[in-house]
Amino acid sequence: MSDRFDWLSDGESERIATWVREQNRRTEEELGRQPYFGRFLEALRAFSDRSENSSETRIRSHGGWLYALFTSSDHPRGVWRRTTSDSYIARRPRWKDLIDVDALSSEEGKPWMFQDQPAFYGSRVMIPLSLAGGFSISWREFDLEERRFVPGGFHLTESANRWVRWKDLNTLLVSDHQSRSIREWVRGTSFDRSKVILQVHDSGSVNLASYADEVGKRVFILSRQDAGGVASFLLDENDRLVPITVPHPIGIHRGEWLIWLHRSDWNAAGRTWKQGALVSVPVGQITDPAGPSTVREVTNFDARVPINGFQITSEGLLVVTYENVRARLWRYTFDGIAWHGNVIRIPDEGTLRLTGSVSLEEPTQVSFVLHESFLQPLTRYHVDVKAARATEIETAPARFDPACCVVRQLHATSRDGTRIPYFLVEPNAHSAVRENPTILEGYGFSGYIQAPHYDPALGKLWLERGGTYALANVRGGGEFGPEWHVTGKERAQTYEDILAVAQDLIERGVTKPKQLGISGYSNGGLLAAVALNMRPELFGAGVISHAVLDQFNPTIRPNHPEYGSRDIPEELAFLKSTSPYQNLRFDKSFPKVLILTSTTDENVRPGQSRKYAARLGALGMDYLYYETGEGGHGYGVTWNQRARSYAAIYSFFASQLMRQKQQ
Repeated sequence: MSDRFDWLSDGESERIATWVREQNRRTEEELGRQPYFGRFLEALRAFSDRSENSSETRIRSHGGWLYALFTSSDHPRGVWRRTTSDSYIARRPRWKDLIDVDALSSEEGKPWMFQDQPAFYGSRVMIPLSLAGGFSISWREFDLEERRFVPGGFHLTESANRWVRWKDLNTLLVSDHQSRSIREWVRGTSFDRSKVILQVHDSGSVNLASYADEVGKRVFILSRQDAGGVASFLLDENDRLVPITVPHPIGIHRGEWLIWLHRSDWNAAGRTWKQGALVSVPVGQITDPAGPSTVREVTNFDARVPINGFQITSEGLLVVTYENVRARLWRYTFDGIAWHGNVIRIPDEGTLRLTGSVSLEEPTQVSFVLHESFLQPLTRYHVDVKAARATEIETAPARFDPACCVVRQLHATSRDGTRIPYFLVEPNAHSAVRENPTILEGYGFSGYIQAPHYDPALGKLWLERGGTYALANVRGGGEFGPEWHVTGKERAQTYEDILAVAQDLIERGVTKPKQLGISGYSNGGLLAAVALNMRPELFGAGVISHAVLDQFNPTIRPNHPEYGSRDIPEELAFLKSTSPYQNLRFDKSFPKVLILTSTTDENVRPGQSRKYAARLGALGMDYLYYETGEGGHGYGVTWNQRARSYAAIYSFFASQLMRQKQQ
């Protein structure tokens, strides 16, 4: 079937550029006429100078040092720095500059963004830099002692989806997703002539993972996925690929490979190990053709208590779990026979994220955990794994007054009777405030857990001004373990869940349809767009950001494991009935929407958002469209770029929902 808006699909034509400029101009003019946008942008720009506060940065550890990227109004792209672990834990860090990304961008005339996944080896590190936040990444070798890029060193020019790991000082292993291969690249040779170790053809993919054994020696596992399924191999000392017979190893501790069963149940050693569990297998048994004879249980959580993070240290294993969408941190130790776990006390009303290690390719020397909630900014704790104790190191500055609001967890009942939890952040005097302007958000995809998080823009521009916010834990996510993660045509439950929460907010008197907005980012944008198509009368506004809107777009795999396979009639019918772009119809109750994307988004390409906006316009339905030049699958590279998008979102919601409160 021909599509009159196909010309807006991905490309760099002048016709597309002219259309985007006109859409941005119209959006900026309309928002500029509102009383909110300028004030909101000014408020957010005041947050930009964060150069002296490391609590809002991601810290990586390597060789007794901590590494972090600091951004500020003077260095919006950031300066990569390091300090010693001991000085940081003692709260007396002495950060030293390593790479000034702004200066590098200016010198080379390219809008570089530092990607926070460097690959370390001794005093050398491969630095990933992306163009404007997109998937095209340049890898360069950097000398940490000399504090400069290595002349004539390893250098991969910009290319999408390449990731590197050190094999030794003179050899890199490179996972190249464009050629669907893993290569061994020796110093002083051309990458194009590097040795192919593993390759898959057609629509397959490859993956490269590296780990550290007990003495810090690197161990590599290479995987391929194609029509025949997934196959994984251990790269032995003779560079042979030896098939492994265990699923998804995640690292080594005291002679045991840790195995996370996040995809399915596993039959081994005479019993069935349930999906979601963490188990261990002796190191020598992962390549046994008959499968391991010994499997040990590490965790024993209820099926509705998912694991959402882990870190292997010399003293034990750290694990983050969620129980009723509340995080908890555990420490596990192995005595040579069995695993033993206990809780490390940290506030559980919020989100926990383990940080500190660069990856699993070296033993973790120092561990940190970040805690945040809707009203509590990021707080970093140092974790003493041996003592099972966490000590607060620093807290980010509060960006809004937490006394403005209270948080409740409520439940809606979905169409099939399932209770769907959601968090409600509302004005402190909530008992006296009814039918309040409310933003509803959800995600429900790929088993991702949506937990309470600190959002300075949401707090400053919406909550402080009397708005209400609801975060729905719909199915498709992983908040309650594998059973909550629905895929394919079962994603109908995801859409029914978000509508049930919207209806519940209205029935409780929290808000009313003209004051209820729905917002979603990425696959949350898909969720919002489907909800608007199904029940437009429930909403007064919508914001759809970087969203999958055309599920028949050529960039979407026809047999996507989450969305469903077009080769299965029932799933094809479901996709046809829900894909937002194809199901847009004129409806006078359809609310005004703001659509956001980025020219450099290579994850969900901007053509999807452009076509969706154009079709809305052709149907005579009101919309605004805003496309940033940088940012990739995000709102921008620098804080000021992101601030413009945030100001646009909340000024749009304020103009559409808060004015209704006054009518």
